[in-house]
Amino acid sequence: MGNYNAQYESYYKRLLNNRKSMNKLHKYNRANNKIANVLMRQLTGTLILFLIILFCKSVTTSATYKVYNFSKTLINKDYDYRLILKEVKSFDFYKFQDNVIDKIENIMCKININNPF
Repeated sequence: MGNYNAQYESYYKRLLNNRKSMNKLHKYNRANNKIANVLMRQLTGTLILFLIILFCKSVTTSATYKVYNFSKTLINKDYDYRLILKEVKSFDFYKFQDNVIDKIENIMCKININNPF
């Protein structure tokens, strides 16, 4: 009987080790799936935009011509990312919050004035 106990212990230790290694593998696969999903979303969006631009180039109407030229100028434009980053860092969120709160209060006042209840 003592021999069986040792075999059971080794069997359950192996099961426990397998479970730990499977958990690590599962976490690794889950992280890779997130990256793959983000990459697939971005590639799908790029493909859709590319197809829209090709459609606008191939179908010649005034609206598609304007969309094509607008997208062409956006792609060819040179962006200064340091300037954009500087503007984002200097953005005053509290001022923005105050403006939003004021507009919401104005809308609520208009609703309450028209509604006698």
